[in-house]
This record gives sequence, C-alpha cells and structure tokens, in this order.
Amino acid sequence: MTAAGAFVCPGARFIKGALGRTVPIRKTNLIDVHHHFVPSFYVSEFRDQIAAVAGRRIHPAYLSWTPEQMIAAMDKNRVATAVLSLTTPGVWFGNARAAAQTARRVNEYAAELVRSHPGRFGLFGDTTAGCREQLARDRVRVRDPQSRRDRHHE
Repeated sequence: MTAAGAFVCPGARFIKGALGRTVPIRKTNLIDVHHHFVPSFYVSEFRDQIAAVAGRRIHPAYLSWTPEQMIAAMDKNRVATAVLSLTTPGVWFGNARAAAQTARRVNEYAAELVRSHPGRFGLFGDTTAGCREQLARDRVRVRDPQSRRDRHHE
C-alpha cells in the first residue's frame, strides 16, 4: 500500500484507491526533444529585440511563461521528459560579448531546472553561431546536473 492509500500491482493498468475508486495509471515514456523555455529575465531584458525579430510583437505565452506551467503542460500531454532549448530568437542580437553572457545565464537557468526536476528535463545549451568564439575565449562553465560540479571548457 502506498502512502496515498492505493494498491498497485506490477504491470497493472489501473490502481484502486482507498475509497474504492479505480484510477488509470498514466505511465508514459514520451520525450519531447524540442521544448522551448522562456526565462522572465530574457523577456524583460530583450523585449524590443525579440519583438523586432517577430514582426514587432511578442507571443503572449512569453510574457506569462513559468516552469510550473511548462510542467503542467507536459503532464497534460503525457510527456515524461522534455529536452529544453531557448525559444526564438535565441541570444544573438549583434554583440558577441552580450550574447556569450546571455547564453551563460540562460544555460545556468535551464541547468537549475534540470537539477530541480530530476528526470523531467534535459538541455540543449545555447552556443549561438554569432558568439561561439567569444564563448570559447570566456571559458564557458557547464554544470553537470547530476553531480553539481562545474566543468570548464576552453
């Protein structure tokens, strides 16, 4: 018996709760390999640049995005794991140093999501073409979500 008062049998497709209700088990192995995230600092700092790339408008979802909404949407759509990538237009707005700094902040933000929700997220780190050289010169820090150790790349 689980802490919630339900009996589960291996291989069962349903559980029977303590109140006698039968509830389907929603096990899924779906992986979303292209799942955008939109940190609030990214939208607030680059609102004008994002709008310029998108025909002078910002998608309303960008303004209200939260990790909790993302997880709720994943659960609703039975997605077990999502591989995160920053939404369009990315970090390149014409300045290599600013792009490298933004990429680092965005990657650290996403790495924290990976760490705080084990098994739910993977990450495609941002190394946009316009700032790859700057990222290499700056010694980009990549965090290993499992060990919490920093690895440095040059």
